Amino acid sequence: MKKIKTVKRLTRKLAKEFCLKQWRWIVKQIRAGDTTSVKDLKEQWMDDHGLARLVNHDCFYCEYAIQKTKIHQLYSLGGQDCKYCPGKVIDPEFLCFAEGYYYSLEPEKFYKELLRQHRIEVKKNVNK
Repeated sequence: MKKIKTVKRLTRKLAKEFCLKQWRWIVKQIRAGDTTSVKDLKEQWMDDHGLARLVNHDCFYCEYAIQKTKIHQLYSLGGQDCKYCPGKVIDPEFLCFAEGYYYSLEPEKFYKELLRQHRIEVKKNVNK
């Protein structure tokens, strides 16, 4: 796998870019019949790309939110700092564990949600 240049802190743009790449790969693995858990696939992608040290959790969006707030216990707070999630920039209602596209239960639907957000953002930037 191609290593990605490591950065010390995630920008919102990098978090979204890495997240899309990671989820594209995860969905490919699942479609190919891989039965590894989504969590393990996420970690494998990070390891393969040399990004495991950058992300303390298994999510680039969560890591960005944690860096933004300097709180390293996002999950134990019950997601209270999800307001800094890059997904909320496009859709204030976005939650990675929302019914209908819960990331670990519906990985393909979750990836489609990320793509939907990406298209909206691109369209917004073109219309500026």
